[in-house]
Amino acid sequence: MNLLPFSVREISYFVSRYLGRTFERAAKYVDPHLVIYLGDLLDEGTTTTDYVNYAKRFHDIFLLPNAKVIYVPGDNDIGGEGGELVTDENIGRFRSSFRSDASSFWDDSVQFIEISGLAGQVVLSNSSRRKRPLIVLGHIPFLWGYPDPDAMKMLDELKPALIFSAHNHEASLMSRAISEDASRRVRSLPSDFSIFNLSPSPGDIQEVVVPTCSYRMGVPRMGFGFAVLDLTANRLFYTVLWLPSRYPHLFTELCATVAFVLALVCGFGWRAFRFRHLKKVSFQV
Repeated sequence: MNLLPFSVREISYFVSRYLGRTFERAAKYVDPHLVIYLGDLLDEGTTTTDYVNYAKRFHDIFLLPNAKVIYVPGDNDIGGEGGELVTDENIGRFRSSFRSDASSFWDDSVQFIEISGLAGQVVLSNSSRRKRPLIVLGHIPFLWGYPDPDAMKMLDELKPALIFSAHNHEASLMSRAISEDASRRVRSLPSDFSIFNLSPSPGDIQEVVVPTCSYRMGVPRMGFGFAVLDLTANRLFYTVLWLPSRYPHLFTELCATVAFVLALVCGFGWRAFRFRHLKKVSFQV
């Protein structure tokens, strides 16, 4: 028995509508040159039998005709969590449906490298210049919990200026000194606005965890990460475009719907009662 007030299709419609409208407004507000999706693009990317339409739904929601795009795979896209294997078939299917394009971006003044920990290392922008800021993109945070030794070794060799990741659904900032025996420091974002110096040889590894933009994740705060690069000073300005909470609105809409239905039922009941009463009185007369 289905006890949900709406079908799965209807819930999907409401979620898609919310994502599409909030993303459209955010994109119009910032007019981005580059959009980076940090994984979990699909809810059931490893189990769906209708992958083509599933991917089409994503592209229909997030419409950006004039921006470069980078897609980082997440565990919901290709596997890798809870014992689920990451297969070449899943990776190939993801890469064919979500094609990253960061070519000629800012004249290759900044290099982007994807180290998802799920699908290996992918260089997303190349340049002959060696001394330039390096930004690493991944889905699962590198400095959270118990970091993968292989990934940490790679980071120590690359010495990225900054890392962007997701997966935890909540915004946070983490840092770790570039040395094997250094302790890690984990803390939430101190404010809604942060400035990072993008040095080609940083002393600390800094990681920004971007929050989710979907209210289906059940977190109180959702938003889109927004960054501005100042290449003249090698600085990156970062903030979060916070989205309106959806659950209070859904609760209000549910209460209004229940009240409306009760009013209709009571109205029809009262009209039926009056009709029977008037018919009885007329018959007695």
